[in-house]
Amino acid sequence: MTAATKTTDSHNIPSGAVARLSVIDTGAYLSSIPSALFLGPPVQGFENIPDRSPAWSFLVESPTGKKAVFDLSLSKDLRHVTPSFIQQAVQCNASAEAPKDVAQVLSENGVALESVQSIVWSHWHMDHVGDPSTFPNSTEVVVGPRGKEDIYPMYPEREDAELHENILKGKTVREITFDGGLKFYGLDALDFFGDGSFYLVDMPGHTLGHIGGLVRTTSNPDTFAVLGGDAYHSAGELRPTTYKPLPEDIPNHDSLFSAGSKYSSCPCLFFKHLQEKRDRTIEQPFFEVVQGHDVVAANDTLRKSQFPDAQDHLIYLSAHDDALRGVFDFYPKSANNWKELGWKAKIDWDFLRHLVKGLDGEEQ
Repeated sequence: MTAATKTTDSHNIPSGAVARLSVIDTGAYLSSIPSALFLGPPVQGFENIPDRSPAWSFLVESPTGKKAVFDLSLSKDLRHVTPSFIQQAVQCNASAEAPKDVAQVLSENGVALESVQSIVWSHWHMDHVGDPSTFPNSTEVVVGPRGKEDIYPMYPEREDAELHENILKGKTVREITFDGGLKFYGLDALDFFGDGSFYLVDMPGHTLGHIGGLVRTTSNPDTFAVLGGDAYHSAGELRPTTYKPLPEDIPNHDSLFSAGSKYSSCPCLFFKHLQEKRDRTIEQPFFEVVQGHDVVAANDTLRKSQFPDAQDHLIYLSAHDDALRGVFDFYPKSANNWKELGWKAKIDWDFLRHLVKGLDGEEQ
């Protein structure tokens, strides 16, 4: 992927209602997953996605009472784990834990599960689909364009399927389509609730039918949270760019290098050298997508996301971003006041701490 090209891409998202957004932490995490499965070029010391990476779920509530859960994290029910999933985990020595299901967290906080109209899957991977069977059959499961093609047939009908048929028994699975009439910075969008508070966004590439979400968190002025699913596995796939350059004063830079390091007073120099070593410039994101259903489409999704990511009224939230820990308020609290509380500035460059071993042999 080349450095971002300046653009005036905008959107035609009209004014609308404000939804209540909450980030649900079930305690689920993933460990020992090779970075090379998703992104490159490699960085020394970043051979794996950070240990105990979270698997966030998001509750979106409209002012008229509609509720949708975007992604369901991991299921705690081992009966739903398929041989294919076990084989994949063993091959890369990965591990996972899921102390609670999303439905359990909601119930513990007084939510009647029948009040949740929709479960939206960004895509069909195990760390996103959770366990829809813990919700009533009145709760539909929503997937992206052609998403059913990768879901069906399920295990055991198809022995190598990643998903077990039990999780969708009795469920209505609705596949959405985008008509191209609504755009979010070059990506197709759909008004899911019909009141402008919650949109689904076409973010193709990672899998067939991969989608994201767009939640209006305030109005007058508008702010939005972009739920990115697995459009990226490190914020280094989005940043830096010409739109959002590496800041001279990197947040928490004192914790990146020891006091005696030659980079302690100028951490930007370290990251410039890291990029040069990997034939990249400091105006390019550190990574690009190297594996997925459609690598070209996945990188195009990232390219179209770079300009909005640089806007102060938009915050990007991926499914596995550990930067949210220690910054965000989690469910049952709301995340709507993210801009007022300065959360964007606190999380956007947090990923740099995972890259500081990236210059082999240099004094850090």
